[in-house]
Amino acid sequence: MLERVRKERILILAKTYPSPSFQYVETSCVAGISSNGEMRRLFPVPFRLIEHGQQFSKWQWIDVRVEKARKDHRPESHRLFVDTISCGERIDTRKEWLARWAWLEKIPTFDSFDEMDACRVDTGISLGLLRPGKVRLEIRPARSQTWSADELAKLMRPEQGSLFDEAEAR
Repeated sequence: MLERVRKERILILAKTYPSPSFQYVETSCVAGISSNGEMRRLFPVPFRLIEHGQQFSKWQWIDVRVEKARKDHRPESHRLFVDTISCGERIDTRKEWLARWAWLEKIPTFDSFDEMDACRVDTGISLGLLRPGKVRLEIRPARSQTWSADELAKLMRPEQGSLFDEAEAR
């Protein structure tokens, strides 16, 4: 069994758009793959609040301390210690994504949502590549172009405290 808190090298694959949060001010979810080929969901990531030198991009390696998420039982879910992020090299697109394909091939891949869901039920795995046979894209305007009053209240809470509270200092 792996140590609960450990240092990992993770290749960043995807980032969600930041959302307001009462607990974390603003947060994103990040998906990646560890250097040993295990999928990682990193949450919460207050991406726009991270120091400039520690902000990472997709297809960039980071070295970071992580721990298995205590309240999220999906095997890929981990909490990262923001103050330990060290950004590394980016994997480029040369030679028709040759270096990127080597990592994409390690990700669990499914041909249908039903197949992916069956794997989730059997193994708990909840991150993977879905390669559907047909895609229908429907673009709609956002419900609102601005934050709601409730979302703004989450972002402006003065009692929020420091991004790096005492719990992060361990």
